[in-house]
Amino acid sequence: MASKYFEFKDALKVKIVSHFNLTEEEFESIFEKASLISMPKGKTLFKEGKPSSSVYFVADGKATILKLGEEINHVSVGDVLGEMSLVGGGASSATVIAETDMSLFRFSKETFDVLLNRFPNLNNSIVLEAIGRKLQQNDQ
Repeated sequence: MASKYFEFKDALKVKIVSHFNLTEEEFESIFEKASLISMPKGKTLFKEGKPSSSVYFVADGKATILKLGEEINHVSVGDVLGEMSLVGGGASSATVIAETDMSLFRFSKETFDVLLNRFPNLNNSIVLEAIGRKLQQNDQ
C-alpha cells in the first residue's frame, strides 16, 4: 500500500495544488497527515443525516452522491468528500456510495481542523467549495 500512497499522492498533486491555490510544499505538508484507505464498490462512505468525523480526497475511483435517495452528483479523482459536515458542523448532507473500488486519502476531523487553521488558502477554498455544493444541492 505504501507504493500506492506515493503514486496516488503524486497523481493528485497538480490538481490539488491548482484547485486549492497551494504551493507544492504546502501540499506535501498537508498530505503527510493523510492515511490512504480503500473502499470497495457499493460501500457507503457517508449516510445522509449521520455525523461524520473525517474528510476524504478521492485518489482513485468514482462515487455517487445521493440526496433524499435521488442521485445529484458524482465525484472522482481530486474531489473532496465530507468537508460540508466538518466545516458547517452537524450531520452529513448527503449519502455517498462508491460506484467503483476506491482509494481515498483520509483526514480525521482533528487533523483537518489543524490544517485549515495552518493553511488559509486551503481553508478558504474548502469553505467556498462547501458553500457552492450546499447551494447546488438546495437547487435540486
